[in-house]
Amino acid sequence: MMHAGVAPSSPPAFVPITRSDVRWIVRDDCQSLVAERLFDMLRHHDQFPQLTLVRENNVRASFFMRLPGPDAAPIFVKRYKQPGRRAQWKYLVVPPKAVAEWRNLLRCAACGLPVPRPIALGIQQTGLMLQDSCLMTEAVLPAQPLNEFFAQQRTLRSAEQAEADNQLLAVAVARLAAAIHNAGIFYRDLHAGNILIKTAGDRGYQLFLIDLHRAWRPVVLLQWMRLRDVAQLWNSLPALTAERELFIEEYLRASARRQGSAAAFSRKLETIARRLERRRINSRSKRCLVNSTAFEVHKTMREDYFGRRDVGRQTVEKLLQQVRGPGENRSRVLKQSEQAILTTHEPGGALPRPVCVKHYVYRGIKYAVKSALVASRARKSWVAGHKLLVRGIATPLPLALVERKCGPFIYESFLITEWLADAVPLNDYVLNQHGRWEAHETRRRFIQALAETVRALHEKGIYHADLKSTNILVRAEGAAAWRFYFIDLERVRCKRRLRFRERANNLAQINASVARCMSVKDRLQFFRFYAKDTQLFSERKKYYQEILKISRTKNTEPFGVTFTS
Repeated sequence: MMHAGVAPSSPPAFVPITRSDVRWIVRDDCQSLVAERLFDMLRHHDQFPQLTLVRENNVRASFFMRLPGPDAAPIFVKRYKQPGRRAQWKYLVVPPKAVAEWRNLLRCAACGLPVPRPIALGIQQTGLMLQDSCLMTEAVLPAQPLNEFFAQQRTLRSAEQAEADNQLLAVAVARLAAAIHNAGIFYRDLHAGNILIKTAGDRGYQLFLIDLHRAWRPVVLLQWMRLRDVAQLWNSLPALTAERELFIEEYLRASARRQGSAAAFSRKLETIARRLERRRINSRSKRCLVNSTAFEVHKTMREDYFGRRDVGRQTVEKLLQQVRGPGENRSRVLKQSEQAILTTHEPGGALPRPVCVKHYVYRGIKYAVKSALVASRARKSWVAGHKLLVRGIATPLPLALVERKCGPFIYESFLITEWLADAVPLNDYVLNQHGRWEAHETRRRFIQALAETVRALHEKGIYHADLKSTNILVRAEGAAAWRFYFIDLERVRCKRRLRFRERANNLAQINASVARCMSVKDRLQFFRFYAKDTQLFSERKKYYQEILKISRTKNTEPFGVTFTS
């Protein structure tokens, strides 16, 4: 059985109280929970064993707080950290996030929606300026976000059990979305990460809504608001793809307002879902350039630093000292030219993993002026790497970017990525394996895997302007399984769809940079796998002619292959 929480039988009473410089609204039976130094405890939570950190980012931190007594249930505490000056001025006009979430918790509970029971709201101010705020609710245990539940259960359930559970969940989530809209609420952040699922007996679940600070109750809930909520929710539930029709039918059946036919609703939903997914991907692609949960940014007149928080700026600074003397400290030069030096560094000291450092040097007035007007090659690679990862395309994980400047002019930059020691450039891998592929079937599977990877790259709107075999790394993952990584991303562009010329150019670049041991039959087979079940297959002759035409313009001598007229 599946249901969506239980609403309290009668609304609780709340009273205002003051503790030191903090104003509280607290449930009448929970006044003892509001400690004098609660905000100090939250700021220095590592010094208080009764506080267990659940999650923390730049904006907020959440905890479970244990109470005295063996049978006392823990309390969930969410602290919204001290806002910046701009946000403080904003909160003079609009409610702070803690206040907005508190009001929405009470509103949802009054409407019978499944939310954690609110306990207290605390606001710390200096005059009219917000300094800190926190929210306390009853903890929903044991529970986990719905997206984590699907990821965890993927390998634990049989196919039959997964199908039955997914159908139950599709119905329950659709009914929950309909209940939100029947209450006139525009959630604005309705996704699987903001829905808790709690196991309730044998194959029974309860769903709870969390993170309500963006929710809004307009005078009239318009259809585009409903569609946006449902589209965002559906995008976050890839595990329920097979239950799409069931989800839509159940949502429409449970909605108090008529939404039209299921087919028309589904078409509108698909359009909005694609638009929201593009927006989400573009937003996530830019996170590497701002301070966030995963990234830290430091900018001065002499240096710009972008890096992953789990790497650390001090680690990067020590690493760059090794780059100056690549023959020492477990470093090795892979490639060197007038414009860049590529080195690898083994783990040791503060460096927890092997890394690759690409040192770009900019010489001359032309490059100095250009660096002040457009993004550097290192920054283009840094951003492109994250664009690929967000879109599900493999590339060595970018760890940090350092740009050293003289005023607005960049004179050198460093791109640091993880080093995949067991990954080999595509052409080298083909040459090494050519005589070892004992079975024709293994060779065919390799060609298929490569073609499907390149097709996925193109279907996601990614154009790599330098997609030769030396910029594709191959990692074997078993006897007949491979993973392909794309590197040298300075000329990568992301768009909605690729043109014929762009697809043909990429295919020709690969074709012209793979050794002659790959026969004509292998190359034709590659395109057939690439174009399989798509409109491209009907245009194969056009592609063959264009690929051959472009291949003849390439320098193929290093790869030992020629294309005659």
